[in-house]
Amino acid sequence: LEKVRANDIALKRKPTDQRRFLVVEGLYRNWGTLAPLKEIVALKEEFHYRLILDDSQAMGTLGENGRGTLEHFGLSPMVHAEIVTFSLENAFGSIGGMTVGNEEVVDHQRLSGAGYCFSASSPPFLCKVGVASVRRIQGKLNHANHTNNAAA
Repeated sequence: LEKVRANDIALKRKPTDQRRFLVVEGLYRNWGTLAPLKEIVALKEEFHYRLILDDSQAMGTLGENGRGTLEHFGLSPMVHAEIVTFSLENAFGSIGGMTVGNEEVVDHQRLSGAGYCFSASSPPFLCKVGVASVRRIQGKLNHANHTNNAAA
């Protein structure tokens, strides 16, 4: 990142002249290591990058409410990570995935992907599986939090 910044200075380019991204996984599948998101967010802010976070392995498993790596580290989507994407195939037991972002990101996806939106949609029963999984995760977390509070 420092080399890129030095190159920008040499070219008299402002840090905000181009869109640049840091792309990381929140929880790495092969090793089970967590990305050091607080440090990555600090770099993102220092060097004027945007963060794209693939949270497929952590969504539904990490964080107080199962909302993934950002929640685990006390960070927020769309504030600390401009784009968060995750698969529904892991903790949710379905197919497909979701991408969360600000209005600009959502509009870009909606307008650029219009031809794909309804050509490969999930079967209704798998949508129900995804919804049921979210409710089950929320219920288990609420029960766990209630149990932990009662024990304290």
